[in-house]
Amino acid sequence: LVENVPIYNSVTGEGCEYKPLMKAMTSSSIIFTTFVFGGGAYYILPHLGISPDRPMRGADRKRPSVAEVISTLPSSDDPSSVTPVGPRRGPGGQIEIPAVT
Repeated sequence: LVENVPIYNSVTGEGCEYKPLMKAMTSSSIIFTTFVFGGGAYYILPHLGISPDRPMRGADRKRPSVAEVISTLPSSDDPSSVTPVGPRRGPGGQIEIPAVT
């Protein structure tokens, strides 16, 4: 938002003479917030009841292998097991978009 503030023009009297100061304050606020809160998160989170060392929910579950995922897919040999996805041509050639349920 500070970028949209015009620099002061002494001839027309328009703009803000404090634009460089506002840009510096905005930049320093962003840097302060990022590094102080980001760096302090490891120490602040335990006080909020969140353990930064504990794995996230579901992270300890076994991930399926590629072969297990592929075995759950429908067979390409059986066309009745494949569900068409996306728009289709209806009677008269109009494109029909299936409803999302």
